[in-house]
Amino acid sequence: MIAHRIAAGLRPDPARVVARLFLPGEEFHRAHSRASQVVGRVMSLAEDEVERLTAGLLRDFGGRHHNYQALLRRHASIVSAHIEEARELTAARTLLLGATFTAEYATEAAALCNPSAVLGPDQGGLRAGQARVALSVRGIGEGHISSIGFCSAVVGPGAQWSFEPRLLPVSVADTTPASWRRAHLHAVLADQGHLDELAEAVLHALPVEFEGADLERALAKTHRDLLTRASSAATVDLLRKVVSSAYNASFARDAGLGQRILSPSADEESNGNATQVATHACVPATRFRLRCYTWLAEPPRALSVARTCGTTARLRLRSACHALAHPSSVSGKVSTALNMPKALRRMII
Repeated sequence: MIAHRIAAGLRPDPARVVARLFLPGEEFHRAHSRASQVVGRVMSLAEDEVERLTAGLLRDFGGRHHNYQALLRRHASIVSAHIEEARELTAARTLLLGATFTAEYATEAAALCNPSAVLGPDQGGLRAGQARVALSVRGIGEGHISSIGFCSAVVGPGAQWSFEPRLLPVSVADTTPASWRRAHLHAVLADQGHLDELAEAVLHALPVEFEGADLERALAKTHRDLLTRASSAATVDLLRKVVSSAYNASFARDAGLGQRILSPSADEESNGNATQVATHACVPATRFRLRCYTWLAEPPRALSVARTCGTTARLRLRSACHALAHPSSVSGKVSTALNMPKALRRMII
């Protein structure tokens, strides 16, 4: 095989920003948090001033974010407990309150790297000798926080490659807790060396497929003698961390592939190493689901298990290969690993 260097490139775009919840730090020596003071200032504004400020927000930022008003309302609901006097907020004041606790973050402010490509499901509008590929890329923002973005490119004819435009605004995936299979949890605990009596008892009490609530019920029914052993606290903590690290991610139906962003959803995923390897699959539909896992390990075994920011280790979704053969809704799995243990590889394949 002969490799050809081509001039095509994809550079970081500072306009690709996401709006995130921003909560000012609390000062221990104060009776009220800083959030309470900010909420108080917003609530003290006159209604005509609120409407003027909100109109400016929507004009300046409405086109920069996907479902901007819904996002502001969600952020407002998070801080609504700081409203001292119960009162019904107008639509404008709700949006202004949410905006006060919202910050923009440029997902590619530092770098754009680690591309991975698969054959794209949409091969329409191409000439003979061309093919469209779908790519995942690692965006690195301020604080070395990584996220996964997507784009597409046309290859051919011959040694040609051209990236297709990445549209704005970007759309961040909505995440919800995912279910686990008992055999998968058993493999993870075995790899971690935590298959003690407590872990075995909890696994026995769990159904074949379970969620976080099922784990808590199993722990509540566990015999007290097992829970009070010296090593039990570490086992319980690991069980909760591992199970909570699994989540489903879905995108808005009107978000194109190039607009989609997978942001860190667990503490371990904020580390740049968590997205060093990007495995992805894309689908022809306007919406797809991913099941994402963050495998936790303590040094020096941090590379003995796979980690993911919705990419590394295991993605369960409608993959490109299945989508090409079955465009309707066939579920597939795409996986890779960084020094993944054999137990996990057998679990995934």
